[in-house]
Amino acid sequence: MEPPYLLDFGKVYIDQPPAYLSDKMLIGNWLAECRELFGTDWPEVQALLNALRGMGIHYVDPKPANIRFAGK
Repeated sequence: MEPPYLLDFGKVYIDQPPAYLSDKMLIGNWLAECRELFGTDWPEVQALLNALRGMGIHYVDPKPANIRFAGK
């Protein structure tokens, strides 16, 4: 298995995203916060989140303490 690794899998929703994720303003703020937290790693995190969603897993707690990258 190759990085990135999810270290904390406690805040997930299976098959359906939580209802609050339908709020466009909340999503916009959340994405801006994620981009700021991850900086240049954000595209890789975004790809990871998209891959999880493709499997029906909605991970709602992406932060640097929860995701480990190769060499970091």
